Amino acid sequence: MLETAETVDIRLHAADLLEKLPHTVPHRTGNWTEESVLREEKMRAFLTNYEKGMSNVKKGERRAKTARKEQILSHKLVYDANIMLKNGHTQSHLSADIPDSFPDNITPSTTLALTTCATETSPTARSCFQLVKLDAHGNTGESVPRFGERFYMVVTSDLVDAPMYLTSEPKSFLYYAKLSKDQAVYLTFNRDYRSVWQFDFPDPNFRLEMEGQDVAPNTPVLIKHCNTGNYLSSDKKYGLRTDFGVEWEVACHTYKDYGTRLELDQNHWLLRVSE
Repeated sequence: MLETAETVDIRLHAADLLEKLPHTVPHRTGNWTEESVLREEKMRAFLTNYEKGMSNVKKGERRAKTARKEQILSHKLVYDANIMLKNGHTQSHLSADIPDSFPDNITPSTTLALTTCATETSPTARSCFQLVKLDAHGNTGESVPRFGERFYMVVTSDLVDAPMYLTSEPKSFLYYAKLSKDQAVYLTFNRDYRSVWQFDFPDPNFRLEMEGQDVAPNTPVLIKHCNTGNYLSSDKKYGLRTDFGVEWEVACHTYKDYGTRLELDQNHWLLRVSE
C-alpha cells in the first residue's frame, strides 16, 4: 500500500510516542512484558483520537485554521466593518490570544485575553475587530466614528459565532493583568458598562476641540475605557510566547509624560483599513 503524507505523519508521530515510553518495567502481564502492553495501548489510543480529530495535532490544526482565517478589511473607517488596530509602541496588531481549549470548548463564560502580535500583519479572524456605535440612549447605528463617541468593540464573527466584546474592569487584588499587574483587558460574551470605550484625540491641548470630529484612519488615537478612564495599552516590557510566536500583553494603563501631559506611544493606536 502506498503511503500518503497523512499516513507518514501518523507513523512518525506514533514512533515518537513509542520512544518516550519507559524502556523497562519490572512487572510482566501474562506472557507479555508490560512495556509491550503499554506500547500497544498507547498506539491504539493515538490512532483512535487521530481518526476522531481529537489528537493534539488535529486540535492545533483546527485552532490555527480558525484563528488565521483570512478576512477583508473595510475600505473606509465606519462602524460595523472590519478594521485592525496597530499599537504605536510594539508596532504590532491587537489580537485575541487563543487558548488550547479553543475552538472545541467555548462556553458562555469563556473569556479570551488580548495581545499585540507582530506576525499578524494581514487581516485574520483573531486580529480583525468591528466598532459598534453606542449613543447616549444606548441605541446602535452605522456611521463614521467620532472623537468623544462611545462604542463597543467586538472581534470578527469568523472567530466565534456570537459577539465577544472588548472589556475591562477596575484592578483589584484578585483581578489584574498577568504580567504588568495593570488593569486586565479581555474578550467576553457579556456586554455591559465595562465594555464601553471612547476615542480621544492624542494632544490634550486640542482634545476638547476635536470632540465630534471624524476619526481618521491610520492616524494615532487614544482608546479610553469609559468606566475607569484608563487608556488601552501595550508595552514591549511584557512579552509572552504563544502558539503564534512572541506577543505582548494588552492592558489598560495610562502612560504619560507629566512634563508635556502627553500620553506615550504605549497608548497610541492606528485604526487600519484597506489601502
